[in-house]
Order: sequence, then C-alpha cells, then structure tokens
Amino acid sequence: MGSVYKRLVTLALSSSLLIQARHVPRPGEKAPYLRLGTVLQGRLDPQGTHKGMLIEFWATWCAGCRENIPHLNRLSQLFRNSIDFISLSNEKPEVVLRFLAEQPLRGIVAIDTDGTMSSLYGIRGIPQAVLIDTNGILAAITDPSKITADTLSALTGDRPPASAPRLTPVRNAAILTPPYFGAHRF
Repeated sequence: MGSVYKRLVTLALSSSLLIQARHVPRPGEKAPYLRLGTVLQGRLDPQGTHKGMLIEFWATWCAGCRENIPHLNRLSQLFRNSIDFISLSNEKPEVVLRFLAEQPLRGIVAIDTDGTMSSLYGIRGIPQAVLIDTNGILAAITDPSKITADTLSALTGDRPPASAPRLTPVRNAAILTPPYFGAHRF
C-alpha cells in the first residue's frame, strides 16, 4: 500500500510540475508562433507583412461569438491593410463551412483542431480575442466586443479613414483606453 501511495504522490507532483512549466504569455511578451490547422478561408502572407493580428477564438454554436461577427467584420474592413483578422474554431471543418455559407466572416478562418493555439494563450472560454502588435508582442487578451477602432489604431499606429463610420462596441462593452497594452489581462 505504501509504494502505491508513493507512486501516486510522485505522479501527481510530476503532473503538477509539467502543468506549471507551460508558460502562457502575458501582455508585453513575445506572442507564440501562429500555428494554424486547416485553413478554410483566406491566407497569411508567408513572408510576414509585419501586420498586427487579431486572433478570435470562437464557435458556430456560441451566441456571443455570433453576436460579435458584424462588429469584427466592420473592424476587419477598416483595418484590412494593417491587421490580419484570424478566426479560430475547434469545430469540424464541415460545420464551420456550413456556417460561413450563411454568415460570412471577413479575414482568415481556420481550425484549431487540437486546441494548440487556445492552450498557448490560456483561453478557457469563448469568445476571446488576442491582440498582437506589429512587432509580434502580445498586447491584450480580451472579449472581442470590447475592441474598438481606437483600440486597433493604438495597436498598429494606423488610423481608419476619416470617412469611416463611428463604431460602437457590441453589448455596450466598455471602451478600452490607454494604457491597456502590456499592463494586464482583461
């Protein structure tokens, strides 16, 4: 009985150390390398364009995710030259493709089949968005509804055209104001 107990304690401690060893990046740190599974729509420039990135973790069944689509589509249109919008789902490709046929998403849509990207960023619920600046530094992890044109302008230094319509956040979310980059997780 004593040796079984020792093995279980050793196994538990080893597992605990392995879990603690996985580092989840914090704002202000270098973002992990982007690993996309099956890409269903769009493509990243293989040469790297030094654009900012907005990586959205979402699912077709998620009501909050669906509510954010028009908002993110408008932002994607405004910042198409300075930010890559990437939507990652862990669902089967055919489920996402069927959804996209009825509800288009702008930008890149890919499958995070094994949850690699969501694990790298410590994503535990959806919708969530990761903002990465033009230098590859993690700026924020937040609810996509809180992201405004001002947020993305601060991220890239790029301003949307003056003729662009004023965007209002989804669900009356709070507007992020500086200094929101690098200080904390939302």
